[in-house]
This record gives sequence, C-alpha cells and structure tokens, in this order.
Amino acid sequence: MRLTHRSLLLSACLLMLPACGGEPTPEPTPAPIPDPARPFVTSASVSEGARDVYPVELFHDETASTPGIYLRKQLSVTFNTAMKASAAQVTLSNRTDTNVPPRALVGTWSADGRTLLVTVTEPEDGGPPLEEESTYALELTALRGAEADAPLDPAVFLGDGALDFTTSARDGDLEHACAHTLANEPVDVQASAHMPVQGFPPPTDRSHARYRVTLPDAPQGYTELVSKPSGDEDILLYLDRNILVGVHDEAAARDIPVETKAALPVCAGITHVARFSIQGGDRVYFPRFTSTPGSTFEFILERHSR
Repeated sequence: MRLTHRSLLLSACLLMLPACGGEPTPEPTPAPIPDPARPFVTSASVSEGARDVYPVELFHDETASTPGIYLRKQLSVTFNTAMKASAAQVTLSNRTDTNVPPRALVGTWSADGRTLLVTVTEPEDGGPPLEEESTYALELTALRGAEADAPLDPAVFLGDGALDFTTSARDGDLEHACAHTLANEPVDVQASAHMPVQGFPPPTDRSHARYRVTLPDAPQGYTELVSKPSGDEDILLYLDRNILVGVHDEAAARDIPVETKAALPVCAGITHVARFSIQGGDRVYFPRFTSTPGSTFEFILERHSR
C-alpha cells in the first residue's frame, strides 16, 4: 500500500506531537541534589505539606507551678549530620491568620545532635498551641551544621527552608477521653474466661471510667455492659493499644458489629477506638477482648445517647 503525502505527515505528527501543535508531556521535577558541604533535613514527625496534623496533644505536667493537664504540640526534625548545639532557635508562623505574630521557639537537640525536638506550648495570652484548620510554617534556616558552621540547605526535603503543614479539626470527644486517661485512677477488673453461666464477667459500663483489664489465662476475656432502661446508645472504648474487640448481645444470642480504628495522636494513653451500638431496655452485653493470655490493657468507656 502506497502512503500519501498527507498520511506521512500525520504519522510524523503522531511521533512528534509537540512539533505539530500538541501539548508536550511535562518533565517530572527532579529532586534537589544535596550540597555535600551543607546539612539538610532527612525526615520530620510531620510530612512536608501535610494537611491533617492534629493541632494539640494533652499531657500531665507535674513540673508546672500548678500541676495538671495542659496542651502542647511536639514537632521533630532530623538532619543528615550533627548540628550545632547552640543554634536551636526556629520560628513558627501562622500563614492562615497573618495577624498572629510569629513565635520564636528554642528546640532541644538529641544526644547525637541530629534530631531537634520543638515543643509548641500554649501562648501566654491564651489559646491552643496550634489553631485547628490552619496552615503553619516552621522556619529552620537559622540552624547550622556542627562542622564549619555550615548553613542549612533549604531545598532538600523542605523546598523553601521551612516545614509547611496544615492542621486538622479538633475532636472534642477524643480530647475529653484523653483527659480521663490523665486524671482518673484506674478501676482494676479481672476479665472472665467465659460468659454466664460458665463465667461471671465483671461490670465495665460506667461512663467516663478508666478501666484496667487483666485477661484470664485464656485467649480471650469477657466483661459485662448493661444498657439504659430506655434509649439506644453508642458505646466508645478508648483503648491504650490495638486489641481485638467483640461484643455479644445476650438477648439476641449473637454478636453485634464493632468498628475499631486507630485514634488520632492526641495523648499517649489512647491509640485505638472501638465503637458499637446497643439497644435500651436493660439489655445485657458482653464485650470480648482477644489478646495475649494474662495481659493487661486499659480503656476509657464513654456512652452517648442516640
């Protein structure tokens, strides 16, 4: 088959699309090449450009003039080499509300001089360490390498010398549960290896209580939860570790659905949340926990009317 002049031209255009007026395929932006004479960031506790950073952490401060529960946010940045110990000041700016003045913060270096821990405390004039749903920049260019006082390479990892991130909305229910982990004394219970009539599971149905559960010498253990005389509820167990949770409805003689997911990083005492729904009418439910026989774990129980 003989190709016409027009067919040849069309074939050439397909091979050389940009030259025939088509859109060229953009080249990927190459990663910055580190300057071997300058230190650079290798990692951080929040990703550059992250958009879901929880804005506060709850902790109990025994060293405060008034010991109690306070808010903070800790950020860490790691470098490829040891950094100058005397240069530990960074600047935090709120880029969403430019009326808030930048804050100068002094971090703490790790023993090897490679990781800087920055603790953002509550401002003296009040408010949380970080506002929710706001964009921040942690300026790091004042930091210096331990060798030759070398300035930071701002392009690697950061792009502009600052760690940029956006905070998420706050979860009031989770923060409330965290306060209970920090303030409440635990209620110790020994889970039963069986449901009735073979066993007698202990009650764990008091809202706001901090339960410390020890499993029996068996693969799983049971406790007991009784619903209200009227009205359905959502039950949340704020757990201090990832543990398999099931719930048995005695009246229906069946298990009910339980959703367990990782918790947002709000406090050290809560890592996962288990949620399930129960019916009113003084119905008896048996939460079931599966883990290492004889192990101990804690949870905060919260009850919410539906």
